[in-house]
Amino acid sequence: MNWGVRIVPEKKANIIERFGKYVKTLGSGIHLLIPFVDRIHKRQFQFRILDAKLASYGVENPIYAIIQLAQTTMRSELEKITLDKTLEEEATLNEKIVVSSKNNKILVE
Repeated sequence: MNWGVRIVPEKKANIIERFGKYVKTLGSGIHLLIPFVDRIHKRQFQFRILDAKLASYGVENPIYAIIQLAQTTMRSELEKITLDKTLEEEATLNEKIVVSSKNNKILVE
């Protein structure tokens, strides 16, 4: 229930909907909302999201999108190197997957 004041913890974000449509993303701090009109969109993530709006509204299934992005990036990088080099550069490959995720504003780490 929305009573007009919302406190968002540090390193968290809340999506606000007004009559079912996205209005804004609240960062950490104290925020005033319109009672009974504004609604906090509930969606649980187990990833650190860079853009909460994009994660909530940009894709139908964000977890599937994250998996697909990681697999696509891995395939792309594996095409560039040999098997021996792949085993040697596992850490570099993992880093490139994280960078790709950051560039698409989906997840970090």
